[in-house]
Parts: sequence; C-alpha cells; structure tokens
Amino acid sequence: MPSKAIVVYYRDMAFLKDVVDRIKWYDMYISPRDLIPFTKEKILKIFHLIMPEFFDESLNMKKHIDRLVIDSLTTIEKIIGDTSMFRYLGATWIRFFHKHKIATLLIEEMDLNIRGKCGEMRNFSEATILMNFMEHENMHMRALKIVKRYGFNHPTYWMPFHIREDGIKL
Repeated sequence: MPSKAIVVYYRDMAFLKDVVDRIKWYDMYISPRDLIPFTKEKILKIFHLIMPEFFDESLNMKKHIDRLVIDSLTTIEKIIGDTSMFRYLGATWIRFFHKHKIATLLIEEMDLNIRGKCGEMRNFSEATILMNFMEHENMHMRALKIVKRYGFNHPTYWMPFHIREDGIKL
C-alpha cells in the first residue's frame, strides 16, 4: 500500500490519530539496479537514497531514528531472487540498525504453500511473531503467536486479537 493510504487508515484509529502526522512515512521502491553490484556498501546506500534527511552519503546519521518499520521484505526477497543473497542483505541491515541503535520491525509474508515456513529474517531477529487467522467461537479472527523472543519466557500458543480504536486488544 502507498504510504498515503496507510496514513488515512491509521488516522481513523483513536490510539494513533494524535501521532500519525508526526511519523515520517516513506514509500520504499527498490530496483534490482539499486543493489548491483551486490556489496555491503550498495545494500546500505539505499537508506541514504530513500531517507537523505536521516543519512548522509557516508551513511552517518544526521538525525536519530527511534523506530523503523520495513513492510514488507517479501517484495525485496522476490527482487533479489536468491535466498543466500537475501539473507546477506537482511543480516547487513540488521547489523547496521543495531549499530545505530534503531529499533526495527522487519515484516515478511509467510509462504502459504509451505505450512509453518517463517521468513528468512527469523534467523537474525531477536523476536519473531507470526500473525494469522484462527477460528474462535465459530468465526475467524486475527491471531498472533510469539515464535521466539530471546531472554524471555513467553506463551507459544495462538492469541486472538482485535484492532480497536483504543489499540490492539489480546
């Protein structure tokens, strides 16, 4: 979805309407040409191209980023077309975000043809959360399951949730 459509959607939620206009939204379009030759420098240079007010050409931070959400990495994975190269890109990004103390949420879509297959970034992430639908009281509803979260005991069952005006309710 284009960022303008996302802003309209979130502005209708009471718990986000006061902050949605303070969030910097970017439409991230990557061409395979943006990644060739496939080097660490080229992979990271994308952030200067997309967010030049935050990163200079040498990838020094000009302004701090509290949180970064990239939704969805699945498109980038399809552009790259090679699992090992995609893992290299993901590991490079995650190290870069960690070095700059940027809390990051990387979103991938599951392959519905392979039951239970998580995205490739699960290999590098500190936490992996699956979102899906489950049957509850004769209806389908959204559910999430924490697959891994380092350093914490957590439930591993599907938890139904609703997105309400006042937030997400488990």
